[in-house]
Amino acid sequence: MRAIGPHGPVQLQSQVRRLLGVLLADRGKPVPVDRIVDRLWGDDPPPTASKIVHVSIGRLRTALEPSIARAADSTVVVTAPDGYIVRAEALDLDLYEDQRRRAEELASTRPAAALEAATRARELWRGRPWGPQADEPWLQASVSELEERHRSLEELWADLTLRCGQPEQAIEHLKSAAEREPLRERRWIQLMLALYRTGRQADALREYERARAVLRDEIGIEPSPDLRRLELAVLQQDPKIEHVVIPDEEHRSPTSFVGRDQDLVRLGRALERDRLVTVVGIGGIGKTRIVEELAHRRRHLGSVLRVSLSGLDTTDRFEAHVATQLGLFVDGPDPLVEVLAAAIGDEPTLLTIDAAEAMTDDVGALALGLLPTCGRLQIVVTSRVPLGVGVERLFRLSRLPEARVGEPLEGTDLQLMIDRAGYDELSLDERRLGELQRACSAAAGIPLLVELAARSFELGSAGQVTAGAGASDHEVVRAAIAHSLESVDQSARNLLASGSVLPGGMSEAMAAALAGLDPDAARRALRQLAWLHLLDASPGLRSLRYRSLDPIRSALLDDLDPCRREQAVACAGSTLQEIVDRLWPDHTAPVNAGALDDVEEEHENLRFLLADRLAHDPVRALELAISASDFWAMRGHGIEGRTWLARATTAAAPSGLLKWRADLALVRATRTLAEVAELREPLEQACAEARAGDDSQVIFGGLLIYLAIARGWHGDRAGATRALDEAETIDRHVGSEWSAANLDHVRALDRALVGDLVGARDLQRSYAARMLELGDPIGAAMGRYLAATMGDMAGRTDVLGDISASRELATATKDVSLLCQLLRLEARVLERSADERSLAVLADAAEQLEACGGIRAAAIARRDLGLFALGSGDLVEAAGQLQRAVPVLIRLDRSAAAPGLAGIARVALQLGDEPLAIRIAAAVPRMRLRYAPASADDERRARELLDEMDLPPCGDPVPDDERLLELCLECVADLRIGAVAASAPDQ
Repeated sequence: MRAIGPHGPVQLQSQVRRLLGVLLADRGKPVPVDRIVDRLWGDDPPPTASKIVHVSIGRLRTALEPSIARAADSTVVVTAPDGYIVRAEALDLDLYEDQRRRAEELASTRPAAALEAATRARELWRGRPWGPQADEPWLQASVSELEERHRSLEELWADLTLRCGQPEQAIEHLKSAAEREPLRERRWIQLMLALYRTGRQADALREYERARAVLRDEIGIEPSPDLRRLELAVLQQDPKIEHVVIPDEEHRSPTSFVGRDQDLVRLGRALERDRLVTVVGIGGIGKTRIVEELAHRRRHLGSVLRVSLSGLDTTDRFEAHVATQLGLFVDGPDPLVEVLAAAIGDEPTLLTIDAAEAMTDDVGALALGLLPTCGRLQIVVTSRVPLGVGVERLFRLSRLPEARVGEPLEGTDLQLMIDRAGYDELSLDERRLGELQRACSAAAGIPLLVELAARSFELGSAGQVTAGAGASDHEVVRAAIAHSLESVDQSARNLLASGSVLPGGMSEAMAAALAGLDPDAARRALRQLAWLHLLDASPGLRSLRYRSLDPIRSALLDDLDPCRREQAVACAGSTLQEIVDRLWPDHTAPVNAGALDDVEEEHENLRFLLADRLAHDPVRALELAISASDFWAMRGHGIEGRTWLARATTAAAPSGLLKWRADLALVRATRTLAEVAELREPLEQACAEARAGDDSQVIFGGLLIYLAIARGWHGDRAGATRALDEAETIDRHVGSEWSAANLDHVRALDRALVGDLVGARDLQRSYAARMLELGDPIGAAMGRYLAATMGDMAGRTDVLGDISASRELATATKDVSLLCQLLRLEARVLERSADERSLAVLADAAEQLEACGGIRAAAIARRDLGLFALGSGDLVEAAGQLQRAVPVLIRLDRSAAAPGLAGIARVALQLGDEPLAIRIAAAVPRMRLRYAPASADDERRARELLDEMDLPPCGDPVPDDERLLELCLECVADLRIGAVAASAPDQ
């Protein structure tokens, strides 16, 4: 931090410089002397602290304004009735923030001007704000926020440099940035793009390998899908990365849109008239492709949500499947329609649901539940049959018209054939044109079959699909598949048939297992099939994934011999069991964080195989569910995982070691201490049984650790200590450092229960450090989270460092459930700090929660943000945040909605609308969480807000539960933001 007076930079003594930092942190506002003393000396001020402050103020004035004769003449450091005010003109930080904001505002529309502003901002940045003073507890949050914003600016500057065609200017900076912050994958993406665009393809690939090595070595995970997509694009010299960053095109189809322009216009008009449109047609007619194009062209009008039900054939997986596809973290037992309605709200949104023919009842019910509550939602469904609901408009997609001699080719089957075969229309002679027309005729105007035939021409084969006269559409598809398969060897044919059993497609490793091939041979077979359009290739978490398009898969499954199908499912089940077994192969060592992505990639196949095993072999289903328990907990699917475990346990009726393993898996599928405490009774029973057996002391020790947590949560400290002592005895025989560290972790929790929160926090920090040494980033993240929680409970002000460390680890391991808890904790800590500068951080937490699918947690953060604004008198901000939060909470967490609803009543009252305030206030006491006891803290905050208003009772009768929900939503909607904004100048 530098001080600049009228004649240039000023040298200040250390104490005076720190005093200036204190005043500048609250620039323009009075800073009381007691606050200055607290920030300069903390808990141990000298007896003459106030006097030292007054003397230092005098020295600061003299240094900054040497010409003034007395203190009263100072225009920079002014004495106020309740402290001192520093009135500095524009600081470097102000100029920096102006340019930074300008760069962000212009980035999407004027990249060159934005780059100029970003460059100026970077030139103004002089390192860490406040210098050495930045580490002081009262300033840490603000400095961390500024530094994070600057990191984002650096990334924006690099993006703009690439967009403006100046990649060579960014390379050295990006190399340094990647070295400093190797876990920020965006740095590596930008560096690879800059190198590739300057003709250094090999260097770009070498940087990918460096990034992959860093991520593996430091936190044990693979690169993100974005980074892997870019590696693939660089390998293939994809023209899309010449000027556009890969993630921007994530959902864009790789093929051109040919032959359906008029249909696309008609579909858009249908959607303008009706909010639910079902695109109906036979398999392969192009339903998915036209909806993809519609979504891409309408993305600027609002959010686009995509769901594919391809391969889903049972309703009991529908809700979990849709939630996963939409990235929703369902942290409660709410119906999918409630969670999705809360996520969409009143925002303009297009929801596309593909391949709904096997799930028409579920999709229809979902649409009927969403449309009345989400007023700006539009839904486009693709299906071979209508949904059969009254509000549905059908849009029937026809075959492509046949090209006729002498007429334009636009919109015809021949136009698509020529495009996909890679021909130049003007260079085609009559013979080749005739061959293409005959192939189109055999394909019957079905785009998928036209594309299959086009591949044959690309490979030099002019053969035709022969299905016979009067063949059905299904027979034509079969004939097209058979014709395409003539170009591949028998191993590829076998792989295509076996892979059709898996609804989630195949990785290269899964394909090798299914076909009994070595990895290289499997990769060759997959690429042959993908080249022929028999398989669709897309980037996965680890490698490319391959799946059959629906019409092809349907035909393959129909032709698959039952015995062959059973063998393929059994082989896939064994392969998947090996994959999930890699998560936690040794119960005396950490979970393998790197294996989480492997299981994530096979999630839909995991669901399919669990359902299949439950029907045919419940014991093997239970084995699979047990092995996957940690994946479900850490990737935000805890409720789904516990449901599978319960179903499999009931069906298998296990005993002995298998039962105890199932009990341990059930408790490991939890993510909070409260969830563990709910399982105390089965834990007591399992430990009593395991104590009498000798099958596995390691499993018994794990059960004892969780039992100690459950007992301690219920106040049974003596019982918790006995369980820990017994577990320690077992651990001494096992000799595992990791198990011993986990025992220390639980003893730290025990210390917290007796009130020693500070000591417990220190132990959790030590535990986190030990977990990192032992290669367990998951345990380390949980340790730092608990350290932050205990520090917060103890009233400590230095918990943000623990939160930040835990968030970094949780983000790296994609532990979405822990990330939601961390962001909620950070929001609460910042709200309690009553520091206006924390509002931006709190809002950012809400945005991040929404981004990771934590809809309920994001709404709670917004509720607290609104209540904070209400307390500071900002009615516009309060009303805006509360109106976003309360409708979500009314649907998902009525207890948490109560304070927010009371806050809205207070806003209504301050606007002079007492009747509305009374109606809202009457509903507040009825806000109760439907599935759990109401939060005492929520009830207290709601009651305090109501007491402050002192409203008369509402004369209307108390409505029933459903009407209460409607009434609350109506009341929230009645509070118009425009009315609030109009009243703001009078506040």
